[in-house]
Amino acid sequence: MSILLVSVLFVAGIVVLIVGTVLLTSKMTDMMIGEKHRAIVAVIDTGQPPDKWRKKYDRKIARLRQQPGREEEAAELERVAKAEYMKKLDGAINYIKQTRLVRSEEARASLLVDLNAVREKWQRGEGI
Repeated sequence: MSILLVSVLFVAGIVVLIVGTVLLTSKMTDMMIGEKHRAIVAVIDTGQPPDKWRKKYDRKIARLRQQPGREEEAAELERVAKAEYMKKLDGAINYIKQTRLVRSEEARASLLVDLNAVREKWQRGEGI
């Protein structure tokens, strides 16, 4: 009887381990790929950096602007933020060029046209 109990517990432990691994892998995939795809959609839809990209800088810039004499620091941080947004946008463009996770080559071409249009807009200082 005790061998049967140990065997059942062993199998149950293996099943729990497998289910946990599958759930963790799913969550990590969503974090790595899903976030990237959501950011790309947000950039195309709004023409602006996604909130997740902006969160790091917006609060700091707002705080600096509220403090007298720190306007230059705020302007410098804003330049740094814009450079980082451009770098992330370039990364998104390169990702779309390379990934196999697009429906078709027509969809890839459409996404690249949209992202490059946003990039040109940002280079002119619009929307960023």
